[in-house]
This record gives sequence, C-alpha cells and structure tokens, in this order.
Amino acid sequence: MWWNPYDRELDFGEPIVRLGAGSFGEVFLAKDRTTGTPYAIKRCDDTRVIATQTSRCLYDEIFIHSRLKHPNVLSLYGYFMRDGSTYLMLEYAPGGDLLDKINTSGPFSEDQSKEYIKPIIRAVSYIHKVRVTHRDLKPENILFGMDGRLKIADFGLAISSQSRREPELAGTYGYIPPDALCGYQDLSSNDCYAIGVILFRLLYKINPFSGLTDWSAIMQRQNRLQFEYPRNRPIISEDAEDFMFGLLMPNRAERTTLRGASMHKWLE
Repeated sequence: MWWNPYDRELDFGEPIVRLGAGSFGEVFLAKDRTTGTPYAIKRCDDTRVIATQTSRCLYDEIFIHSRLKHPNVLSLYGYFMRDGSTYLMLEYAPGGDLLDKINTSGPFSEDQSKEYIKPIIRAVSYIHKVRVTHRDLKPENILFGMDGRLKIADFGLAISSQSRREPELAGTYGYIPPDALCGYQDLSSNDCYAIGVILFRLLYKINPFSGLTDWSAIMQRQNRLQFEYPRNRPIISEDAEDFMFGLLMPNRAERTTLRGASMHKWLE
C-alpha cells in the first residue's frame, strides 16, 4: 500500500543516517533520488505492532497526522508498506529537539521562553480546533525544521474525536496532570498542563519532578504545586509565574485554557 501527494512511488535508495529509535522501529534520513528532497522516514516493525496490539494506534497516527497542515506542526507527507514494515514519510527537521536546546543553552530568559511558547500555543490551538489532542507534549517531541521553525511532532498517542478508541490514559508522567491520573480525562486540558511543564523547563532548565519515578509521588507533588527548583533559581516576573502556574493548576476547572493562555498579558 502506498500513499503520498506525488502519486508516484518515491525512490529513496539506502538510508543516509539513523536519526533515532523507538519501541516499534527507527527513524532514518533518506533522500528522493529524483528531486534530492530529504525526508525523515519512520519505520514501524509490523510484527511488534501486531504483538503489542497497537495497530489501531498506528492507523490513528497516520489518519490524524496526515490531516494536520500548520507551519508549526511537522508534516506527514505519506506512508507505504514494504517488507513487513510500515514507513511514514515525514518532514525532515535537522534542528534537533527542544530538550537538546534546554540541556545545552537553558535556562532561558522570559523573552526567549516566549518565543518558544507562542508557536507551541498556536500549533496546539490549531490541533484542538480540528478536534485532535496530542497527549504527549514534551520537549523531546518539539523539533526544529530546516527553516528553524518550531514543529510539534510525534502523534503516536494523539486521539481524534473521530477515533474509535476510548480515551485511555496516555502520555509521559510529569506532563500528565494529576486529575487525569485519577481518571478524569479532559484531553484538551491535559495538553495545557503539559505546556505549563514545558515552560517550567524553559525557565528553570530542570524537570520539576526531578528524581521521581513513581507516578503516585509525582501526583502528590503536582497536587501541592511542589516543584523541584535549581539551586540558583532564576527570578521570574509575577506575570510569568501567573501564566505558568495557571497552566499547572492540579484541578482542570481552575487550569488556564489555551484561549486564556494566548490572551495572557505575559505573552504581550
């Protein structure tokens, strides 16, 4: 099976370099021999997908991601099946991910942090507008394209209002809000909480739940708004604190919405 916008089977030749690996396969860089266009090719081993009963998740990832067209969302150009694997043809993002930038250059100033948060909010607002929630927003899943533009990536856990799957708990501990861990699935609000954690990482560099691996211990800290700060804690403005803690509220009824975040005076 083949689907791509060019209506022809692209000839990638041999992979140029391995970009990364996941639980179901790997991502490698390849070029179309005809045009020289680089792509990131995500290979999913069908045997592993079937063995873990996640074929529905892969189908949803392709269905959801292929419909998303936004300058701050990594593009999925097509997919094909070959030799027992499913291959996703993705936009190549050579600028690395946001976690790399945080680790090498963080913490960032408020002005620098705004330049990252603004396109994240624009992209996630668009995603929610088309009734999709990402469910795994974190610095590792935020890439930088060939033009340097920020790109939301990895829709492997995303869910659409058209999906047949039940909205089970999904995501990365520390980025999932405590009310979701208790079973309250307000999916769009979950993404808002994750943006708050990303902002914390931008401003303070470290993970707010550093050293914790048990989800119940993380949830207790989340409920108390008790975060791990660096020894030399940067001083941030009241507006920045109000913006960040609004997104990190443990109760979804009190948590800032995306619309509220986009209109917050800190972003002015």
